[in-house]
Order: sequence, then structure tokens, then C-alpha cells
Amino acid sequence: MNFFQNREKSKKRICDHCRAARDKFNIYYFVVLFVAVATFVFPRTSAAYLDPGTGSFVFQMIIAGVVGGLYTIKTYWRNIKGIFKKDKKE
Repeated sequence: MNFFQNREKSKKRICDHCRAARDKFNIYYFVVLFVAVATFVFPRTSAAYLDPGTGSFVFQMIIAGVVGGLYTIKTYWRNIKGIFKKDKKE
């Protein structure tokens, strides 16, 4: 048995394993797709209410993110500046 015949056997063994994994993935994919389609095709009514506090909370989270980002930049400013600074060694 030469190198190429041995390689073909090796490929076949791997392909059998891949085929089983692919079939298992296809079943999971089908189930997830079916559940997603069923969710949109047969919707149930929902009583959703967004009170005024919800908008205030979202606004507060945006402000907190901006302030947190600015604080992070302030804390690491020397490191950030060092990236763009030229070396004075000549």
C-alpha cells in the first residue's frame, strides 16, 4: 500500500465522522428553524407596556456608557499618548 492509498483510507474515515456530525447539525438546524418560524407564524397576543421610566432608564445607560468611556480614556491617557508619540532618540 503506497502513500496515496493510505491517504484515501484516512480521508474516508474522516468523511464518515464528518457526515455524522453534519447530519446531527442539520437536525438541530431544522429544529431551531422550525421553532423560529412557528414563533412568527403563530404569535400570541401580548400586553406590553413601556412606562415613562423605561425611556429614562435607557437615557441613563447611554450617559453612563459615555461617562465610563471618558473615564477610561482619562485613566489610560499616557498609554494612548505613548502609542502616537515619536521617540526622541536620534
